[in-house]
Amino acid sequence: MKTNDTEKCLSSPSGLEPGEWCEHIRLPKMVRLHPIKDELFVITESGKLARWRYTPALTFVDGLETSDINDLTFSSDGQWFAVSAPALRSIDIRSTEDLSLLRQIRNAFTNGEYMFSMCLDQDGSWLVIDSCRKPGELDEEEGLAWIHLQTGEAHARTWPEMDYVDPEELGYGHICQMALSPDQKRLAVNEWKEGSAVIHIFPSLLKGHQRTGSLEERQLSQFAWVDINSNVSDLCFHPDSTCLVCFKTTSMDGWKYDHWRYPSVGAGWVGELITISATRREELWRVPIDSRLTGWERGILEGHYAPHGYAGKVLAGETEVVCTTPNGQLLFFDMKTGEFQRKLKVNGNHIYAIGLHKDGDKIRVATDRELQVIEWK
Repeated sequence: MKTNDTEKCLSSPSGLEPGEWCEHIRLPKMVRLHPIKDELFVITESGKLARWRYTPALTFVDGLETSDINDLTFSSDGQWFAVSAPALRSIDIRSTEDLSLLRQIRNAFTNGEYMFSMCLDQDGSWLVIDSCRKPGELDEEEGLAWIHLQTGEAHARTWPEMDYVDPEELGYGHICQMALSPDQKRLAVNEWKEGSAVIHIFPSLLKGHQRTGSLEERQLSQFAWVDINSNVSDLCFHPDSTCLVCFKTTSMDGWKYDHWRYPSVGAGWVGELITISATRREELWRVPIDSRLTGWERGILEGHYAPHGYAGKVLAGETEVVCTTPNGQLLFFDMKTGEFQRKLKVNGNHIYAIGLHKDGDKIRVATDRELQVIEWK
C-alpha cells in the first residue's frame, strides 16, 4: 500500500549516508536508532528514508521516498514505526520488517506544516503530536494532540489551555523534540524560539494520568527551564522520572553575542550537560563540555558545528548519565552531583546515536564503524 502515487523505493542511499553531519544540528536530516535491531534509519524532511544495518559494518539495506517526513518514532517492541507526513496530512504507521505501510491516520489534528515532532507511550497506544487545529486562520489554535492508535480516539489542547507561558514573549517556537517520562505522567517538550531554548514539562494527559489542576502542574506547565541564545540538541528523563537531562549547545553567532555568560568555558567548547528537576522549576547541576574533559579542541568557539551547534546526545541510567562528544567519545557523570566519572573512546570517529539495551543495564552506541554494547558502572 502506498501513501501516494509518487512513493517509490530507494535503490541507493545517495545523500543519506550517515557522516560527520550527524554531529551537527541539521534539522532537514535526522538519524534514529532501532530500539532492538542493529539498524539506523536516516530521514530527511524532503521525504527520503534509508535503512542501514550493522553487518557488522554499516551497510545500506533499503529505503523509500515519499512526499515529506518531519519525524520518526519507533514502537517499544521495534516492530513498527510512525512517521509524520505533513503534506499528506497524515501519520503513517509502517513495518520495520519491510517498510510497508500498515495504515494511515488522518484527522482534524494531522494538519500540514504544523506537524513536526511526536512521541509514543510505552505501550505504543497513544501518539502525541505537535499540532494545529485551524492552520492558516487567524486563530490557528496551535498546541498538542493525543491520538489513540487502536481506537482512533483523539483530543487536543492549545498552548493557552496547557498554561503555556512564553518567558521571552516571542511567540510560539519550533517543537524539536518530545519525551514522555518513564512513569508516563509527564511530557517534556523541547522548544526552540529565536535562538533560545525553552523546556516545558506538562502533565502527560494520557488515559489514567489526566490533569488535576494542582499548583505544581500549573507551574511546570508554564515552562520548566529557559536559556537564552542556545538550543537543546537532546533530552531524556531519569528512569525514576524525577529529573530531565539536557545537552545544551549554541550557534557561533549566539556564542559571540552571549560569551560574557560563560567565563569558565575553555577551548573546544561544544555545549553543556544540564540536569533540571521534573517536579519543580529548578536547575540541579550544569557541566561545561570542552577540551578539559574531551581533549578535543574542535569546538564552537573555533568556528566548528555551524549553524546551530554540536548535536550532543544524552542517556540517563540509575546512577550515571552519559553524553556524546567529538572524536567518538562518551563522558560519564554522577547522576546526582554532576561530578565527572570517566571517559570512554568508542570504536569510531562519529557517534550517530545512543540508546538503552533491551536488558536495561547496557548502552548501545552506534558509530561510523560498528554498533557497540557498553556496560553501565
